[in-house]
Amino acid sequence: MNNSALIIYRISFLIFILPYLIMSIGYTSNPQKTFYVSLEGNDDNPGTINLPWKTLKRVNEYSFSPGDTIFFSRGDNFFGGLLIKDSGHAGNPIVISAYGIGSSPRLGNRNYEWLNGNIIQITGSYIIIEGLYFKDSMPANRSKGVRARQSGAIFITRGANNNIVKNCDFENCPMAVQVYGEHCLITQNYIHDCNIFLDYPSWGPVGIMVATSNNEISFNHIRNYYSIGGSFGADGGALEIDVSEIDKENIEIHHNYSVNNEGFLEIISGDIKNVLIHHNISEDFQDFIFFWGGTDCIVEHNTVLCTKPQNSRVHVVFSFAQDSAVIIRNNIFILANGLQVFSGDSV
Repeated sequence: MNNSALIIYRISFLIFILPYLIMSIGYTSNPQKTFYVSLEGNDDNPGTINLPWKTLKRVNEYSFSPGDTIFFSRGDNFFGGLLIKDSGHAGNPIVISAYGIGSSPRLGNRNYEWLNGNIIQITGSYIIIEGLYFKDSMPANRSKGVRARQSGAIFITRGANNNIVKNCDFENCPMAVQVYGEHCLITQNYIHDCNIFLDYPSWGPVGIMVATSNNEISFNHIRNYYSIGGSFGADGGALEIDVSEIDKENIEIHHNYSVNNEGFLEIISGDIKNVLIHHNISEDFQDFIFFWGGTDCIVEHNTVLCTKPQNSRVHVVFSFAQDSAVIIRNNIFILANGLQVFSGDSV
């Protein structure tokens, strides 16, 4: 090949491959970044470990990419509410966690005008929240236009899927976690000590609320969730499957430890099916499970201690408010003398 032909060949090859080179540059993913937030920092800093940000406001202003990690300094208190609107990818989530030495970083929000008072509101997908401390979150407030179904120290909105909340501490939160997203995992959290009504007079505090399908609640320790008074004498509980206008199926609740709550689980009416409840330990008031509805549900391999004195209108192990299709098998019950196991419609 002579020089002229070689030059023409090389130019033609470059013209052919150039669009693909441009496309490959366009599709190159952003490098994963790590950001730090500390009360000793400054929001004008770049967010590095040596020059951290200072406030939740600065975090809310930034657009994060898949694989990014945001670390909050242990021992610090951050107030104002955190909105996580960006999304990670499968195997490459956005992670919110803690760094340094000391107690878990505390996050808070006392403003109903921002995120309905949620401390963290998640609208993105593939987010991991771990190792944080939430205290004194807000109950519903009808005068402010905030309903119970908008509440939660952590609120995962509808369409915010594949999110994980793990190893967090929730204290005195009338609703610790409310989940409207699907394929979410709430696991290994300590949720404790709340006697505030979520929505007086008929809705006591709730540890975890599940509002949609395909979610898993596991290995959580939930303790002391109840309010005395109100419409039923006492109300509240560890877990609830609620929101009747949204169909729900394929929910697994397992290996949770529930003690001194007003009840372990309440399942409201509506199209709720394929709920698997297994290997939980409950030592609570009122009842173990209140089935307002539910079909094709299985309750097995749980240990239930119902020995506490009655403190509300309900004092039974299982309540069935309407026809239900539930299998109850291979559970261990330790009951107070004369306590009724089943009440309501047939199983």
